Amino acid sequence: MRKLLLLSTMLVLGLSTLQAQITIKPHLAGSFTSLSTNPDDWEETSPLGTLFGVGLQIGKKWYLEPALQWNNSSVKFEVNIS
Repeated sequence: MRKLLLLSTMLVLGLSTLQAQITIKPHLAGSFTSLSTNPDDWEETSPLGTLFGVGLQIGKKWYLEPALQWNNSSVKFEVNIS
């Protein structure tokens, strides 16, 4: 019984310490896409893209920051036939 109580106390103290070390960091941004090599008879248009996600900062002075991100961008080509 004492081992179970000691283990439970250590788990609760460890989780409360870990919670103080974790910061949730959401991010949102816009992105522009352009191609550097397109033929002369093509027109290129690209709408504003989006990037958003969430990261977890684990630690304060030296930290690890894993993140999940989603990026949406596109380019549309039109060919001018003369």
